[in-house]
Amino acid sequence: EVWSVDFSRYGRGGDDAGMCFDNDTLFYSCYFGGDIQAAGVTAALVPRTGEIKWLTTKYAVHAGCAPSVADGRLYLGGYNPVETTPTGEKLNRIWCLDANTGDLVWQSDPIERAIHVVTVADDKLFAHAQYRQGYLIDVQTGRKICELTQGYRCTRFTMDGPYLLGPNMDVIDTARNNELVSTGPSVDVLLCVGAQISNGRLFYTANGSGLQLSMSYGTEAQRASQPWMRGTNGDREAAGGGSTPAR
Repeated sequence: EVWSVDFSRYGRGGDDAGMCFDNDTLFYSCYFGGDIQAAGVTAALVPRTGEIKWLTTKYAVHAGCAPSVADGRLYLGGYNPVETTPTGEKLNRIWCLDANTGDLVWQSDPIERAIHVVTVADDKLFAHAQYRQGYLIDVQTGRKICELTQGYRCTRFTMDGPYLLGPNMDVIDTARNNELVSTGPSVDVLLCVGAQISNGRLFYTANGSGLQLSMSYGTEAQRASQPWMRGTNGDREAAGGGSTPAR
C-alpha cells in the first residue's frame, strides 16, 4: 500500500463511492445516505501522496453515479434527491463544483435522476434517468436544454461530439433535433451499455452475451461485406477481402 485516507470522521452509512482523475488531481466522492452529519464527502487529492487539497461535505454523488471532471469542473449526480422544497417536494439535481476549490459553480434544473456518470461533451452534459428519459444540460449554466432517450433501461450512454451513443449501435445526433441517425444490428437485449468510437469506427460489446462487433463508415463501409456472409467454420475475414483463420 502506497497511501490511504480515512474519511469515516465525516460520516457513515454509505458504500457508494467513485473516483475520477484530471491532470494532477484525483477526485473522490462518497454518498453517505441518511447520515444526519452529512449526505456525503467529496475531496481532491494529490495522487502520489494522498494529501487532501480540498474537501467538502456539502456536495457529493448521491447514489449510483461516479463523479466526472472536465475543463476545471467536477460534476456530481445520482439517483436520490438532494433538496426538499417548503411544500415537501423532493428534487434531484446535478452539482457542478470548481475543481480547484470545491466551491459550487451551479446546480442544475431539477431532473429525475443522473445514473452511472454525468457525461461531458463539448458544450453539453448528458444525464440519464433509468427507465425514464435522459437530459441534455447546458455545461455553463446547468439549464436543462431538453429531454430525450425515452424508454431506455439502465443504459450507460457515451458521447462523441454531438453524437450520443446507445445500445445496439444507436447513434443520436443531438445537433439535429436528437435524430436517430443510425441503429442496429440488435444484438443486446439488456440495453445496459453504450458504444465507443475509436479511429473512425464504432465498437460495441453486448452486456448479456459478450458479443463484440465493430462498424465502419464512408468508403470503408462501402467495401465491407456482412460478417455473417464471410467464410465458414469460424473464419474471420478482413473487410474488403482476404481471410484470417481464427486463433
